[in-house]
Amino acid sequence: MMNRALGGGGLTAQEHRETSKQKAQAEREDVDLQQRRRQAILPYLEFTTGVPAMGERNREPRLADFLLTLPMAIGVGKGLERADDVVGAYATRKSVRKGFEEAAKDPMFAGIPFEEASQFVKRGGMDALASYSPSGGRKMFQDAMVVSGKPAFKFRERTLSELLPEFIRRKKYGESLVRHEGRHYMQNLEGASNIYYDKLAPSFGRGTVPTIKSAKGYTNRPLQSGAAGEEYSTLINIPSMKNWKKAFPKKAFDSKGTYIGGRDKRPKMVEQLTKKHGASYAKKYMDWYENSFLKRQEYLSEPIEIEARIEEIASLGKKNLGAYSDLVNDLGFSKQQVKDMVSDYTKEKMKFYK
Repeated sequence: MMNRALGGGGLTAQEHRETSKQKAQAEREDVDLQQRRRQAILPYLEFTTGVPAMGERNREPRLADFLLTLPMAIGVGKGLERADDVVGAYATRKSVRKGFEEAAKDPMFAGIPFEEASQFVKRGGMDALASYSPSGGRKMFQDAMVVSGKPAFKFRERTLSELLPEFIRRKKYGESLVRHEGRHYMQNLEGASNIYYDKLAPSFGRGTVPTIKSAKGYTNRPLQSGAAGEEYSTLINIPSMKNWKKAFPKKAFDSKGTYIGGRDKRPKMVEQLTKKHGASYAKKYMDWYENSFLKRQEYLSEPIEIEARIEEIASLGKKNLGAYSDLVNDLGFSKQQVKDMVSDYTKEKMKFYK
């Protein structure tokens, strides 16, 4: 009591001991928290990368790891946010590079130097999950597959929380992206071979580029011009969607079921929306319909995009829900149509790439 009796601000011996105990306890709790954070992250690494806790737990990853540790992961604080970014970026690269390895076993993609021709982009650096650059691709097939300058493929890194739903939607996330973009490269290569076969054939260094000679020269399927003026070709003909109306919102049809969402009848759609919901609602809805919904439909319905998704399904199965859902739910192909396209595509692919 001496310090207080003299009017000092010090602590008694007992209080010093209590303070030391509290400090030690706080340090132990902090260490425990860090340990719990680490333990919470390990199962994520197992689940997303296929590596048993980065070598720290000697067993195969299980979905139960993720489910059991989710509550803890949510409660460990802001430290996990950083882990979400770091582990997500790592898991993205790991999954995509695994896709490089698996795709290389496919004769169609065996000659593509994915690792050297690809670039990983930080979050925010691009909108798409992955992309193929015709100019980068041209460098490969004109320079006998020697990569130089602009990368042909780009893959966007994602957070772990973004990746987890994707691992459910796509049977093999990284491989599905690699096959999709790899197919775009081959479509570009096949299209170029159809148009410029005599000029570029010596530079291909492949011998398996599918070209079908007709009276007008080398042709394959109808060519599709890309945004950069490049030419692409598909191995199969793409049928019209049987259930396309189901893929469109009900507001794009009148009371008789007639489609009024087309450019020529769109004023009628605006009139119908205005009459039922008001001018303000009609304006907002049409902005979404024209600038979001229709643009996505136009993108998805391009032959090369449909065929790239068929490649995913043909190689990875229809459990690859992303590609399958795009074709059936978002575009309106029937399940039988998808099945037939997969069959046709597989036959054509085997014919040219053995």
